[in-house]
Amino acid sequence: MFSALFSKLNDCGFCVSWTESFNRSLENCSSTQEKIRLLTTIPLNSLSRSDMLIRFPSVTKYMIREAKKVVKEKGVYYNPDPYCGHPIDQTSINIAQEYYLNDDLDCSRQSPNKNDVKKIVENGAEMKKVKRFMTRSIKETYQIFK
Repeated sequence: MFSALFSKLNDCGFCVSWTESFNRSLENCSSTQEKIRLLTTIPLNSLSRSDMLIRFPSVTKYMIREAKKVVKEKGVYYNPDPYCGHPIDQTSINIAQEYYLNDDLDCSRQSPNKNDVKKIVENGAEMKKVKRFMTRSIKETYQIFK
């Protein structure tokens, strides 16, 4: 019912101005989570995914899928769950870096070009680190590491 009404109102001035306003709001969002939260205010079942992608160019299929999931699980205008990956402790990171940076194991080599550096900010200080290139595949290097 709503989709038929929405398609009839597609040509009206109100719908066009609302869509433009909504697109501006989406562009002003600073994060993907804010865009998903804003998308929950639209009746998502009334528009197909392709219609939404056409009407709202800054929206992705992922955002539409997540907005539908948030509406189904929590309701309208709720924040989606943040990504909660498994953190890696600093000792594991240090061990892996030490292994891959060790020249004796022949896992990687330093770039011969002296200008091949990457600027990295650590603890507020900018440092330059020389780029390194893998000499083996990641799988092979990991098997040696184990």
